[in-house]
Amino acid sequence: MNKLTYLFFCAALCCTQPVFALSADRAAALESLALMDLEALQEVEVYNPAGGLAARKKQNLLATPAALFVISQTDIRRGGFTSIPEALRMVPGMQVARIDGNKWAISARGFNSRFAGKLLVMIDGRTVYSLLRSEVYWDVQDTLLEDVERIEVLRGPGAALWGANAVNGIINIVTKAAAQTQGVLASVQAGSAEERAVVGLRYGGKLGKQGHYRVYGKSYDFDFMATPTGDNQDSRWRNQRAGFRTDWQLGEYDSLTVQGDGYDGWTNQETKSMSKGLAVEKIAIAGHNLLARWYRETQRGGMSVQAYYDWNERHEPDFEDSRGTLDVDFQHRLALNPRAEFIWGLGYRRTWDEINGSATQYYTPAERTDDLYSTFAHLDYALIPEHLRLVVGSKLSWDSYAGVEIQPNARLLWQLTPTHQLWAALSRAVRTPSRTDEDFNLLVPMGKNMNLRLQGDDDFKSEEIIAYELGWRFTPGNGFLLDAALFFNQYDQLGPFGASSGFVPPNTVVQTITNGYEGHTFGLELAAHWQVLDNWKLSAAYHYFDMNLDPMPGIPSGKSQAEGATPPHQASIRSILNLTAHWQWDNALYYVDNIPKNTIANYLRFDTRLAWLPANSWEIALGVRNLLDDRHPEFNTDIGEVNGEVPRTFYFQLKYAFGE
Repeated sequence: MNKLTYLFFCAALCCTQPVFALSADRAAALESLALMDLEALQEVEVYNPAGGLAARKKQNLLATPAALFVISQTDIRRGGFTSIPEALRMVPGMQVARIDGNKWAISARGFNSRFAGKLLVMIDGRTVYSLLRSEVYWDVQDTLLEDVERIEVLRGPGAALWGANAVNGIINIVTKAAAQTQGVLASVQAGSAEERAVVGLRYGGKLGKQGHYRVYGKSYDFDFMATPTGDNQDSRWRNQRAGFRTDWQLGEYDSLTVQGDGYDGWTNQETKSMSKGLAVEKIAIAGHNLLARWYRETQRGGMSVQAYYDWNERHEPDFEDSRGTLDVDFQHRLALNPRAEFIWGLGYRRTWDEINGSATQYYTPAERTDDLYSTFAHLDYALIPEHLRLVVGSKLSWDSYAGVEIQPNARLLWQLTPTHQLWAALSRAVRTPSRTDEDFNLLVPMGKNMNLRLQGDDDFKSEEIIAYELGWRFTPGNGFLLDAALFFNQYDQLGPFGASSGFVPPNTVVQTITNGYEGHTFGLELAAHWQVLDNWKLSAAYHYFDMNLDPMPGIPSGKSQAEGATPPHQASIRSILNLTAHWQWDNALYYVDNIPKNTIANYLRFDTRLAWLPANSWEIALGVRNLLDDRHPEFNTDIGEVNGEVPRTFYFQLKYAFGE
């Protein structure tokens, strides 16, 4: 069967209207939905989900002048996902590309790579963005997925509220309150190809009259992937983690949350080099964290204090990184009058690390401690109540990498008609220098009598973006939402770029990491949600992207590594269908265009899942990922790693939940 036939078959599965008879209850529900007015319909979370990334307070999508997308627990469960990165595929403007069994390249609005440094990622407000290389280790960002309430994704700068490195987007994984996870939950997933087993167990209970808790454990085991030649590529991946969460209601106005996690495991990385040939490196990974958050609700707003401690380690054969973070954040929200709300806050973060390198790869100094001080203020003002709102504010910060940074933004939200809404934004954000940008040293043999040394530079400057955004939302009131966003981003001081800076006798050429490029990107993002019937929902997304970068003055001509690393077009369509009260059928079709830099051809991916719910406590599902072909590549790193190809995977899921 050719690819065109496959595409037709999959589109039919996704889009064909079900032809079963509706029960009397379902027909009544349909009639009720049809009679809902627009205001009531907008409160249906399917169309108007809530998130806190765009305003540091939870508000609905239709009250948000930003490109916000929220992945619900239903989306995660019915997508059959076993990892957070895979769930992000449904977000317009996001490029999710799997490198091998335990690595992903994930970015928003371009600049994708294994070390994508312009995307800030948090879990319950705890940042998991690493200052080592401006990256996120996706193989350790995990929790029991059944405990995730939602994943909020903000495309575009969010630095005015959340600080540096929120350049092209922010992701915050929000877990459920302990009161929502009472009783017993056990889940097992087994699969073919690279996915062997994922096992989770959780128990939740009460703490006196005002408290709730949960504890969980999770273990996962992933197998070999395949190379383009069909050989086994050893990116096996095993990890175990455990954690807890407690929530307390301290009187009428105060609440306290204390939560923590720990993990331990290993990942394999297959490399190929002139000196070692083909080799498999085992990387030991471990970490733990503890977070506490106090919130007081007041008559005119609320205030909160959050503090967390995070420690993680990665031990590679020639490189070991141990890293700690201590963070304290205060926020106060105050309604000044019926038309104006003011939010401000203070933050302090200390990071420390110890990096043990080798003779050819090391950091100077090997140990470093850095402090970050920050404050922010934002005003949300109704210029014309119920029609036009203005949001203005800025983040002010100081740290030893970048010095003082000011990251302002201004946003407008205009309710044109009851069904049409426009928003616009102008923002500045920065990616501050990483440990690698300033302190890295790499010695590369170039021949018998010649070496190349790549070294960091204390003068490396923050990468800067000036972002222009325009959005439109259409909610006609018939169970349909269209959400569109246009963006034009201007970049300056992009790096890293290795500029030749000298010769060290007798045989070493020195290149220094520096800023090297400037330019712009342009894009269009579309998301649509349609509740076709009360038991059938369709969602679609489309993304167009274009990039043009040039060397900065004084930099030799050449093409940036970032150009050509993002597909010009991406699209997806998802179908969530309740066949009966006990059977569910879910399908998703993804299209990704060519990635010229990585010589990745365009590909289609089709996922399907059939679930049976014999009783309220049980769920049994069978599914297939990447049904269209045996395997396909999604990204190449070009840094000596042997990349894998995403295989066709069959999987089985079993879940038991009692007492939720």
